[in-house]
Amino acid sequence: KKVFTLVIESSLWKPPAMLMHQLRFGSKMALISAAFLLPIIWLVFSYVGLQMEQLRFVERERQGVRYAVATYAVLDKASSWRHQALSVNLGESADLQTSRWALLAQQQKLAEIHTELGSELDSEAAYMKAASVMQMVTSDTATTPRTTETLDMVSGTLIALLATITDNSGLALDPDLPSYYLMSAALMHGPRVIDATISLRSQGYVALKSGQTTPEIAARIGAHSAIALHELQGAKIALAKV
Repeated sequence: KKVFTLVIESSLWKPPAMLMHQLRFGSKMALISAAFLLPIIWLVFSYVGLQMEQLRFVERERQGVRYAVATYAVLDKASSWRHQALSVNLGESADLQTSRWALLAQQQKLAEIHTELGSELDSEAAYMKAASVMQMVTSDTATTPRTTETLDMVSGTLIALLATITDNSGLALDPDLPSYYLMSAALMHGPRVIDATISLRSQGYVALKSGQTTPEIAARIGAHSAIALHELQGAKIALAKV
């Protein structure tokens, strides 16, 4: 009680009290109204600012999805081209040019998306690495031998590009749990399942055509099988939470 009395009788209140005594009734009401309105206005601006920030976050995620879809399309065509290139390496007949042109068509679409969104999503380094590897390996005048290792580089750089887009677009930070787990299955586990499956196909094809399984091929098959099973299990767990 004494503390309350001291606070009430404090000289701190004298300047405001003198001001209120000097003001007319209308001015007093305006001042009181302003005192109530200022916090409300601040809350409104804070709320609007928060909503705008969330809208910007969603827009950035949508940009990431567009970029990821284009990258996935290139990854799909690259897997077909890899198989055709491997067949040629093993002396088989294959329509390498058709699959190459299909890959280049999707790569052009990805280049257009990158031109639009690359600077926004800071994907220049990852994109240029993927583009240079594809140019180095898929070109008609390519001097790089199309071994299984160099063919693996194509999908490897595309998966690295997907990882960059997932991180820089905010998709990896989605606060909505169902959306996050869906993204995790599609953009984090999915590409690695695809890559490991493509590599398994390549190694199995080499073993079948050669009629033998060398220790090196067996080790690669075992490694890619383990990766595929691990990532597939992770994708299943993520999808179960959607």
